[in-house]
Amino acid sequence: MQLVDGLMIMNSCLKGGLTLVQSFEVLADEMSPPISQEIALLNREVKVGVTLEEALTRLDKRMPSEEMTLVSSAILVARETGGDLTKVFSRLIDTIRDRLKLKELVSTLTLQARLQAIIISLLGPIFFFVVKKMKPDHFDIMWQDEVGRIFLGLAVLLQIIGFILIIIFGRVEI
Repeated sequence: MQLVDGLMIMNSCLKGGLTLVQSFEVLADEMSPPISQEIALLNREVKVGVTLEEALTRLDKRMPSEEMTLVSSAILVARETGGDLTKVFSRLIDTIRDRLKLKELVSTLTLQARLQAIIISLLGPIFFFVVKKMKPDHFDIMWQDEVGRIFLGLAVLLQIIGFILIIIFGRVEI
């Protein structure tokens, strides 16, 4: 993600003795769009007299994500309290990387649930067609009897309900 790379560049700039605004300028020069364009706009706003706090708030509105909100909030808090921005950026880099890993893990596990739903849902119909192909009259008694038709309808209904429940329970948002 570009935000992590940008934080690493800014962290290096701050460790090298540049100011926060200068590190934003280096970031705008070194990164590729879209983050370089947004940071360049932030730099232009600061140069025409907008406070850094207001420029960061506008940047957060232009780039709506939880990670960007974390970054802008951390910068604002560190500036107000006099915190060490290099330590803050190091922690933010670790936090954002961990969040991305967690999102990928959740995505993988929910994909597994969706695939299981599809495979389990297909087992019944596949079994029916295989048995029908091998012994065409095997299910005739089910079609001819009232109780058999009820059980077949119930089996189809429960199969659909099971598929829907697996999809619903496998949906996780972070």
